[in-house]
Amino acid sequence: MIFSAPGLKIHAKLFLISRREGDDIVRYAHIGTGNFNEKTARIYTDYSLLTADSRITNEVRRVFNFIENPYRPVSFDNLMVSPQNSRRMLYDLIDREIANALAGENAAIMLKINNLGG
Repeated sequence: MIFSAPGLKIHAKLFLISRREGDDIVRYAHIGTGNFNEKTARIYTDYSLLTADSRITNEVRRVFNFIENPYRPVSFDNLMVSPQNSRRMLYDLIDREIANALAGENAAIMLKINNLGG
């Protein structure tokens, strides 16, 4: 359990497991959109990713480091993390799908958004 700085809003469904496998430390990250709540499971759709991909696990580690030290600069290339890169990354992804559609390629946009309020 990591506590953040006062006033820093956290809405993340993340965990990171580090375990020794032979002589190596292997990391597994879970990224999800929901709470695994059986009462709302038929109403809401949630997504989960469990991965050992180091591009993701390293960035999940950086998210936790940011939560502990929110005043240190941090950047992300693969994860969409507010307020660092979510707006830019979302615009880039939308632009990519527009370009795909204009080129006659498969294109789709599906978003799961909890709150658009400011």
